[in-house]
Amino acid sequence: MKDKKIVWPFLLGLTGFLLTMISVVALAEIPDAFHHVLRFGPLLILLSVVALIGVLVRLIRWLNQQNQRLIQLIGWFVVLISIGVQLFLAFRIIGDNIYDGMDIRFQAVNLLNGSRHWIPYFHELAQNNVPITMVEHGLLAVFKVLHINGWLGLNLVMFAWIDLTIGLLWSWVSHRWGQTYALILLVLAAMYFPFYGYALFFYTDGVALLFPVLTLWLLERYFKADKRGWILLIILGIELWLGFWLKGNNGVLLIATLLVLLGDHYRQGWRKTFAAIALLLVLFGVGVVATPHLEASVGYEQPQSKKMPLLTWTMMGLNYGTQGSSSHADTGMIQKQSTYAKKQTLAVTTIKARVRSKGVAGLAGHLLNKLNLMWSDGNLDATETINQAHSYSKLFQYLYGSNKLLISSLNQVIYVAILGLSVIAVIGFSVLPKQLDLEMKFIILTILGVFSFHLLFWEAEARYVLLVFPLLLVLATFGLKQLAALSFEDLVGPKLIRQKRLFKTGLSLLLVAVAAIGMLSARRFVEAPVTQSEPVVQQTKDYGNYVLKPGHQVTQRIWLSKAANAISIQNPRKNGTKNISAHVARGTTSWRLKAKATSWSSQHKFKAGTYKLTLYNRSHKTIKLAILDSRSYNAVPAAKPLNQNKWHHQYLLFKAENKWQQPLFSAKKLALLIILITLVDVSFIWLPKSNRKKD
Repeated sequence: MKDKKIVWPFLLGLTGFLLTMISVVALAEIPDAFHHVLRFGPLLILLSVVALIGVLVRLIRWLNQQNQRLIQLIGWFVVLISIGVQLFLAFRIIGDNIYDGMDIRFQAVNLLNGSRHWIPYFHELAQNNVPITMVEHGLLAVFKVLHINGWLGLNLVMFAWIDLTIGLLWSWVSHRWGQTYALILLVLAAMYFPFYGYALFFYTDGVALLFPVLTLWLLERYFKADKRGWILLIILGIELWLGFWLKGNNGVLLIATLLVLLGDHYRQGWRKTFAAIALLLVLFGVGVVATPHLEASVGYEQPQSKKMPLLTWTMMGLNYGTQGSSSHADTGMIQKQSTYAKKQTLAVTTIKARVRSKGVAGLAGHLLNKLNLMWSDGNLDATETINQAHSYSKLFQYLYGSNKLLISSLNQVIYVAILGLSVIAVIGFSVLPKQLDLEMKFIILTILGVFSFHLLFWEAEARYVLLVFPLLLVLATFGLKQLAALSFEDLVGPKLIRQKRLFKTGLSLLLVAVAAIGMLSARRFVEAPVTQSEPVVQQTKDYGNYVLKPGHQVTQRIWLSKAANAISIQNPRKNGTKNISAHVARGTTSWRLKAKATSWSSQHKFKAGTYKLTLYNRSHKTIKLAILDSRSYNAVPAAKPLNQNKWHHQYLLFKAENKWQQPLFSAKKLALLIILITLVDVSFIWLPKSNRKKD
């Protein structure tokens, strides 16, 4: 009884408060140090959110009046359209991911070629990426046998994996609330670009997406099962370990699962409950113990001296300069220590110093900044994950270039709408406590767990929200269910309804005023000359050094498939840049590259063809250049490696791109968009409302 009267009302209140706070920061467009906000302002986002929710509510009421066959046909139509888009993207955007994804590809190909040599990156910074590397290696081996392009195969597998996640979610919602609400969930998922973007980026974020949903799906069947319960528990225990092995923050799922199993003791009894919990813990523990042996089977064994303490991530989460995001300075500082004990001591000392330096008020402010960094961006970093591909088509430019504004704005509208509807869902649980069963409690606990884990104990990145986004979709669906059951009279109250025409007129004028102010606030998007950039070929991943001796030079050959007007060579080492002369040449024509702090660049019209990038050390000292060492993987098909060693394909860090200036958004297009959204909003005020649906 105490659980019902105290614990869950408190947890629901906390969840509602946190979701409300997240909704505010997602709407408010608070700047941070890492996300360049490229979307419409708060007023236009809010107007669009109202329109989207209004359309969804109207659609639900219409679907509730249709037969199940029609709903199924619409569902299949949405699925086929989504799969068509997926196949189009999978075949058109094939390339090399940035950041950790590229290192994983290097290592996977290394394993595929029979070498068990692991690049230092995995020992020093990313032991957590060993599992995903093993998975990618296994998939590439299968594709090789089937004679399938490996990178295309990874795209297709990731789309299928994310489709499986959405399919399980659809199945769960369909069983619980019916096909109407399952269809609404499909529509929202099909509209949300991060589901597509992360399928094109084979990394832990997309792979981990399945496990919260699969855990929910298995729990539902376990709570309903009789004789098959132990089999489901065994599958659940293995799945929980596998999710944790692939991505550490999935450990929250184990805690949430154990808590809801404890909550089920009223039905199963304490003996069966403790037996179930013990079984899950044993299976999970066996998996954790077996992990080093599993990784050793592919040659990975991490020296203790290279290991980075887990507290390093807590330390990064308290880095005020990065707002709690990943910090190369922090990891570098830790890894410079000679022993693991010294690393651990330094991490603890730094954490204490950072907490003391800010005090309670300063620490609270930092946590708010960290919350904003992780939860305010509806793109979830999906529009930043791919900037290296084998070719850069108009599609790439549409998704990541001049039309990024529209995609980012749509992502933000869907994201804010789902957060707002989740708040309504949490309120609904207070009104309809029977809806808050063990499965919904698992969802609440998982969202709270991921929120708390990254806010208090780990670093913050927008992409980490992807893990719980499907669960937020479930809450949003329940919130829509509550809204669809309300009439206009329920929303405005009996006093205002007596002045219905006057109230509707005033509300319509308010929406028009919001649209007008939003249009004025969006003037920065209209006709302002903004530099656009479309990559032609590029390699910017920093891994390794090339020692350039005095009087020596290094030449990188690249091939441009289409014209470019800017070429640059990057050198993040910040070492001797001005002591090196840089040139780009084609035939007998040569252009000098201007030296900057960390790069050399030149802006001319470069026609399609083969070019040589040359760096000459004119000083009297040895200079280290940052390079990419791809370890047997032809990382840049449009460039010839600096050396011929088959195990070490080296490249300079360079970019060739087309740059031009154009308005980010036309005034006519913006006006038409705002007028359309405003008309949709106003129409829902004046159109007759459907009769109320009882829960």
